[in-house]
Amino acid sequence: MNKVYKTSEKDRARCKAWREANPEKVSAYQKGWYEANKERLSARRKEPIMKEKDRARKAAWYVVNKEAHCARGKARHHANKDSNNSLKRARYASDIPFKLSKLVKDAHLRSTGRRIGKQGVTEFLGCTTEEYKEYLESKFQQGMTWDNHAVDGWHIDHILPLNESNTVLTEEEKIKRLHYTNTQPLWAEDNMKKGNKLEEDNDV
Repeated sequence: MNKVYKTSEKDRARCKAWREANPEKVSAYQKGWYEANKERLSARRKEPIMKEKDRARKAAWYVVNKEAHCARGKARHHANKDSNNSLKRARYASDIPFKLSKLVKDAHLRSTGRRIGKQGVTEFLGCTTEEYKEYLESKFQQGMTWDNHAVDGWHIDHILPLNESNTVLTEEEKIKRLHYTNTQPLWAEDNMKKGNKLEEDNDV
């Protein structure tokens, strides 16, 4: 039978005062204890019962702290907005699969009014963005490179447009037209010659 040790209020107050007066020693002790026990802690966290307790604890914390948590998130977003936007623009310019993912997400949003995540991009496109990049490159006309994929360069054209001026498409039909096989790289001039009714449906 395990013994139960009771600590008096006086002892707890004394311990608390010592911790507050010696934060560096407390921190050093905690780090040392963690390093000595991190493998055991890691294994314990993976136990189903501990995972469930952790989820319940986080859910309970979120209910109590939802407003403060959201406020901090918004504050971080506004404080780092310019920096985050700069990073996204730099990645958009240099990471082609990331760029293609963004274009597919935008096309899906325009067509259905709903946003999709990374998994949705692969599902509706019918391939990964890395494979999509290779597919488009296999269709490049002479002179096309990713450097001149721009408004005045070449576009990613939807052969069958995602929206038609004279036809009401069902959502299922629109989603089918997101498939990679319904796209092609097309020079901007040729793309525009297809007609004004198609311009809004062609991604740059």
